[in-house]
Amino acid sequence: MRKIYTLVLAVLLSFVAVAQQAHVNVDWNPQKNTEGVVSYSVRVNSPEVMDNHTVTFRLPAPNAKQVFVEGNFFVGPTNGTRIPMVKGKDGVWEATIGPFTPNIYRYSFIVDGLKIVDPNNKYSVAMDQPTFSIVYIHDNEPQYFDPKENVPHGSLTTHYYYSDVTKGLREMIVYTPANYDPSKKYPVLYLMAGSGDTQQTWIQEGSINFILDNVIAEGKAREMIVAMPHSNILRRNHPQHTELAFPMIEQEFIDNIIPFVEDHYSVIKDRHARAICGLSMGGRMAQYVGFRHLDLFSNFGLLSSAIDDSETPAILEPGFNDKVDYLFVGAGTYETNERARHQVMHDNWVKRGIVHDYWVGGEGAHSMITWKPIMYYHFLPNLFKKNFPENRPRAAAPAFPAESKAMVTNISATSYPRLMPDNSVIFGLYAPQARKVQVDCGGRYDMVCDDNGFWTVRTKPMIEGFHYYRLSIDGVMVSDPASESFYGCSLMCSAIDIPEKGCEYMEPQNVPHGETNYLWYYSEFTKSWRPICIYTPPSYNKGKKKYPVVYIQHGGGEDHRGWVEQGRTGTILDNMIAAGEAEEMIVVSSNSNVGRSGGGSAYSVEGMAPFREELIDNIIPFVDSHYRTKADRKNRAMCGLSMGGGQSFMIGLNELDTFGSVATFSTGMFGGINGAADVDLDALVPGLLSKSAEYNNLLDVYFMTCGEQDPRIEYTKAVVKKMHAAGLEVDAAYYPGDHEWQVWRKSFHDFAKKLFK
Repeated sequence: MRKIYTLVLAVLLSFVAVAQQAHVNVDWNPQKNTEGVVSYSVRVNSPEVMDNHTVTFRLPAPNAKQVFVEGNFFVGPTNGTRIPMVKGKDGVWEATIGPFTPNIYRYSFIVDGLKIVDPNNKYSVAMDQPTFSIVYIHDNEPQYFDPKENVPHGSLTTHYYYSDVTKGLREMIVYTPANYDPSKKYPVLYLMAGSGDTQQTWIQEGSINFILDNVIAEGKAREMIVAMPHSNILRRNHPQHTELAFPMIEQEFIDNIIPFVEDHYSVIKDRHARAICGLSMGGRMAQYVGFRHLDLFSNFGLLSSAIDDSETPAILEPGFNDKVDYLFVGAGTYETNERARHQVMHDNWVKRGIVHDYWVGGEGAHSMITWKPIMYYHFLPNLFKKNFPENRPRAAAPAFPAESKAMVTNISATSYPRLMPDNSVIFGLYAPQARKVQVDCGGRYDMVCDDNGFWTVRTKPMIEGFHYYRLSIDGVMVSDPASESFYGCSLMCSAIDIPEKGCEYMEPQNVPHGETNYLWYYSEFTKSWRPICIYTPPSYNKGKKKYPVVYIQHGGGEDHRGWVEQGRTGTILDNMIAAGEAEEMIVVSSNSNVGRSGGGSAYSVEGMAPFREELIDNIIPFVDSHYRTKADRKNRAMCGLSMGGGQSFMIGLNELDTFGSVATFSTGMFGGINGAADVDLDALVPGLLSKSAEYNNLLDVYFMTCGEQDPRIEYTKAVVKKMHAAGLEVDAAYYPGDHEWQVWRKSFHDFAKKLFK
């Protein structure tokens, strides 16, 4: 299901502050501000880099509620750290962090949940994904990747050429060394970036031109031409990306890239004078293209990447070492463990006698903080030289069980957690300096560390469905850096999701997909901008049809994201609509955490009054004015889980001039939780039992569910029995499970089946 993130903001800014120096010179310390000038159109000085290697970030956002800064200056156990910024009286948020090792870092701001670049920083990196701001933390003198005044500098030329492979114009940047002489012949390095990058990434963030200038001037590397093509030959969201991208980039090199470079530059047209290198996806492509064309290349650099040897048959044949002049594999400390693809490949090559250099180290993970020093210290100095020192690092531990598979909630390309056939789960974490590591997932499990600093544990078999978990590292509870994070239990948690047989409707299928929009609307009740998620069915953008609407409410400790991310409402409806099991509908998931100005418990009339006002006066009018809705009661439904189920009961049934269908999932207002008491249904919803016939006429669907192992189950059944005895027509369903998402996914699925018929 495709997601569109939209921000609706009204920000009033009126700040005059010291800002960054205008970009006058190419400098190794570009974010200094020695003149104290106010740069045109810039509000504040951000980032401000201090000589002690700390950085102050600033953002004018007087209406924001919460602002964080995050960046790749946090690695290893601190990866993913978000630093809260503090709001000043002038509406400027500020945070000073560090000191950090001098380097070039990516960073972003998170403003009320939305990730943005620093609007006052002119430095950013061009990406094939949402971009980042760049901060240069200078050292006391220029480093190996900085421009140096006393060093001759090469040239960068941008070329546009027509590709017979992509049937369009493509871009390539070519570096030529200082004093490039067309009468001389030069070797060529073909250098690629990753899948989220462009041909500019190696320059803007990798400073490869300055690295080349310095390493050549120091006599550590041969003069060379470096061609940087755009390695994204096919969009990652293309349905056949995996099958097509590698053969296409192979053809692009043979038919277009190499011929273009050799037609326009003075190069040595020989395999011993050609090298191919890349990072991440670009490294995999370099391996694929290079090893399949040993008649064209004999030098290879594979950075934080690996593909299976079966994709390049030449490496399986005798004599492979004789055809290779130099083969380098390298990666960062914090992306390497015994099961990392590059480590597994290295171990396999060592066993098979494939000669190569292997280096893992530095202070980075999967970023230029790793790849810049690799290029300067290891790869470039050894290019186009037949003799190089061998490097035999430690052997890795055995690979994970072949019958296991990575969880769908894992961050892309991470190996852990892994699901076993019996539904047990293997958790893994590289934390060589940790003393004790546990995973909390339905119970505490002690993890075991191997000699290389990698911790693992296998749980007992678990029931199908969605499970939150956290890691405890030396007593500190953190989310797993290998997992996506979800807001639940009043905090951000990692999670695993074990598929259930017979519930394929919860999984993405090959059907038309709707869209989920993440929006902001202004609330007159809270006097603030509030988040909301809105699903529209696949046909919404194809005509002028109007649609019914379901208002779906999350539980306590969750927010508007719960039903979208954990509940998979969009995926469920995509599959149901395609199968003809549900009508097309819009689904609105709002944040019902509105302050109880009237007091009272979450399940009291007073406690629910603020959200009732927010829903009726702000949310529904916003949806009806921004979407093509059928704006009448028969085409509106309300449902929710737990606390949201109580809201649906109290608000939905008391507002039948607004809603025509209501459902409650696992609500605790009838009993089964602390603070719940026997309820007078007629007092909460006047006439619900005593005038049940009137409610039967008004309600198209009234539906109640609960998990069979939920403490609320007997209380729910008792209320349903009482309703039936009074003649109230209510459907009820009970599912295996406790107070959990698998029950609520099934509840929404069954409710959606009944709606708007």
